[in-house]
Amino acid sequence: MKIIYIDNTPDLHTACQIFKKSPFLALDTEFIRQTTYYPQFALLQIATTELAACIDPLAIDSYHDIAELLFDDSITKVFHSSKQDLEIIYHLFHQLPQAIFDTQIAAGLLGHTHQIGYANLVKATLNVSISKLQTRTNWLQRPLTQQQLQYAINDVTYLSQIYLRQQEQLQQLGRHHWLDDDFLLLSNPKNYHVNMDTLWQKVKNWQSLNGVELAILAQLAIWRERQAQQQDKPKRHILTDEILIQLSKKKLNLTHFIKTYPQLIPYTNDIRACIDTAHQLPFENWPKKVKKYLTMQESMLIDTLYAIVKIQAEKYHININNLSTRNEIEKRVKGNKNIPLLKGWRAMVAGDMVENFLQGNTTLSCKNGLLYLNSTTK
Repeated sequence: MKIIYIDNTPDLHTACQIFKKSPFLALDTEFIRQTTYYPQFALLQIATTELAACIDPLAIDSYHDIAELLFDDSITKVFHSSKQDLEIIYHLFHQLPQAIFDTQIAAGLLGHTHQIGYANLVKATLNVSISKLQTRTNWLQRPLTQQQLQYAINDVTYLSQIYLRQQEQLQQLGRHHWLDDDFLLLSNPKNYHVNMDTLWQKVKNWQSLNGVELAILAQLAIWRERQAQQQDKPKRHILTDEILIQLSKKKLNLTHFIKTYPQLIPYTNDIRACIDTAHQLPFENWPKKVKKYLTMQESMLIDTLYAIVKIQAEKYHININNLSTRNEIEKRVKGNKNIPLLKGWRAMVAGDMVENFLQGNTTLSCKNGLLYLNSTTK
């Protein structure tokens, strides 16, 4: 395989003309996010079976050729654990590629552990050990070292081999199209939009607040998120979680508190506006703590349904977490049928069994220390 480093637009154009001829592209990105809200794009790696390239986006004056590759639906884009890579693409181009294949998701159907890391998958699939020494490197430094470039190119050269191996294995198992819906979801822009309504639940120690305090926290969390986006700074650089919690307490003397924390002075009016808005909300619009109390019968039913899913996971040699979680099953017991277990390939493997059991059409029995599912329908 030929390996090249690209740091100018003409060379990028030439390489992309070659990449266009491949039915798939193995892709990875390197980025830095320590001091910014949005990831700083630092390197793009692309590989096929014939050519691999490290592309320096800091030296490229146009991403046009990259966009043509990414948004060509005839080319499958292969990632491992794609969410952060796709977030960068969405931030740069305000759209997402289609025809995505994620080797981490596919690995779950091939008997590997849930959310297996790239290095472990390379070892398990290709019996190759790759270095992890550059995991926390500064990808914005220039020039990049040979060690950095080798680490980066390994992320796509082995990825292309894994993709071809997984394609073959999925075909042999008759599971080639099982993941179509999972991969389609990766191209949904909603995955990369912040849900402002639930931000307060991500603030550390929010459980210590009650009533209108949670309403204040919700307003402050939304305001902080927007400030972080506008200033392109990490949220903690605007206000820490600890300060947000203190500001949300209804007995707080705001004037005195701001004097104690002078970094709040530029935001005084905004903070007061958030607190006033929260107090003006009707009680029914305040965030509520949801108390999860399960009856003994519900708890036993969850255990039983989870056992059924485990039986099916073992039968198909699939990690249980790739099928469902106890939290999902709890939602089903509470009446929510809008869970992944009841859709697509998961329904075929285990979800339908769960529904049949709930409808009394399947029983669970034990023989010689082993659990069996038995159909009661004729």
